[in-house]
This record gives sequence, C-alpha cells and structure tokens, in this order.
Amino acid sequence: MSTKISWRLGCRWLSHNSVSVQSSSSQQLYVKDPIKLIAIPITTHRVFVYHKHSPSILNVRSKMVKYETKLIDKVSQTWNKLEKSPRKFNRKIVASVSSLLNQTPWTEDSLNTVPSENYIMKRVKENDEERLLTFEEWFKNADKLNARPVHLYYPESVCSETQLRGQLQALWTQGLQYHKKHTWLSLLGIPLTLPLVLVPVVPNVPGFYLLYRAYRNFKAYNGAKHLKSLVENESHSLVFTDLLQYSTILQNDHAGGLAGMSNSSEGPERVLLDEKSLDRILDTLEIHEIRSSLLKALKQENLRLGTHK
Repeated sequence: MSTKISWRLGCRWLSHNSVSVQSSSSQQLYVKDPIKLIAIPITTHRVFVYHKHSPSILNVRSKMVKYETKLIDKVSQTWNKLEKSPRKFNRKIVASVSSLLNQTPWTEDSLNTVPSENYIMKRVKENDEERLLTFEEWFKNADKLNARPVHLYYPESVCSETQLRGQLQALWTQGLQYHKKHTWLSLLGIPLTLPLVLVPVVPNVPGFYLLYRAYRNFKAYNGAKHLKSLVENESHSLVFTDLLQYSTILQNDHAGGLAGMSNSSEGPERVLLDEKSLDRILDTLEIHEIRSSLLKALKQENLRLGTHK
C-alpha cells in the first residue's frame, strides 16, 4: 500500500466564504480559547493542521462519542499490555505494527486530530450569553444563529493567509480522495485474514491491523470533510489569526533565509522546522501531545526532499 500522497499546492484564494479578516492574538487569549485550529508549517508548501479543543466542547450526549471513547480506552489498554509483555512473540508484533504505522502518511495524523463535525458542540451567542448546541441543533438554524468564531492560529512570518488557504485545500482535497479509497481497501482486505481465526494459537494480527487502518482512514476522511466545512462554510466564522509569539520563533530561526516567503510559495520546497525549533513551538503553543506526529512529519519530509536535519 503506497503511503505517499501527491500534493498540489496552489496559492490561489479559495472561496471567500470563511472569514478572511486577519487578526493577531496574545498568548493568553490563545491558551484560553476552548476550540481552535493550529497550523504548523512543516515545509514551505505543506502544513500540519491540529484541531485542539477542551473536553467541555465534546458532544458527550452522542452515543458514537461514548462508544468510540470506550473502544479507544480498551484498545489502548490491550496495546500497553503487549508493549510490556515479556513474551518475544508479542514484542515482535508491537515492533512490526509500529514500523508499519510509522510509514503511514503524516497528513493522516493531522486529519485524525480533526473530529467529525457532529462530535463537537457549536458555540453560539444569544442575549450576551454563550450556549452550546449539538451539530444537529445548530444546523437547523445556522443562518439565524450568531456562532462564536473559530480561530485558526498560524505564523504569518513564514506563511501568508493566501498560502495557507491553498495548503488547507490541498490537505482536505487529497484527504477526501485518499482516505475514502483506503478505508474501503482496508475493509475489503479483512475477509482475506479470516482463515487465521481457525488457527487457535495464532492471533489474527493482520485482521486487527486492517480493521484499525480502516478506522484511522475513516476518521481522517471525516476530518477532511470537517476541515473543508470550517474553511468554506461562512456559518463557522473561521478567523485566520497570527500568533505573535509563535510567528517570532520561526522568523528568528529563519532570519534572512526565508525573507519574502510569506508573500510567495515559489522556489524550491524546504523543510521549515528542526527538533530544536519544534520543541520551542510545542512549549509556546502547549501542544506536546502531538510531538511524535510532528517528528514523524519532519522525518518523512526530510526523506522526501533529500535533506537532513
């Protein structure tokens, strides 16, 4: 299964349905923001998008959310047991599966952070008070409700809003195509592993792996749909917001070398981060939970571009 995704990164404007007013934000406002998108430029042409939200925004009334949470907890416990198992066979399983997962495209990790639209409560303002509505409740009267804006934080020092819009479009367009296809391929492959069930001493690891891959691809597909909706649907009131502290880190790291890059995406594609700058960004944005995914992205992009950092 090929793990490469061919990205076409135009810098043209997308539909201007989303709010295109640029703003800047302080670190305090960023930290207090309960739901936000964070754009982390991996290269001059590609961006990792992280959807960060507080637990209070999750639609806990949804049965799907409850079932998925329980399932993830169960799978995590099983995986942790395998990792700590003294049996050599179990350790080999962990090593093999981990190796396969490290080869999946990092863009999948990015889209997996964007939950399905009906998993997140919508914040609306009525009579100077904020209410939380389910997606279904909000959708019925979306044109009449005053939705609270969702901020997309990005470093304007190395990536203009125009560039970012083009990169977001590439991310969701390729994501919709790629992950829909690979969801079905994973599901179609599961029946081929059923003969292993007849062997009681051998667990059906390929079957479980394909089931997990189907789940991950399906989540990434829904993440791509939600990302597209956030950018294109004006009811979401998406605001592109430059975060000064974040922007300064990249500006200082690439002083002179990336001059004018925020106004043009032409020229050779280059990796923008290394582990040192990445750690400063993680500290500033308080997003250490996605460090492994970003390191994976850096490794894959350095390999693709033939650079070493």
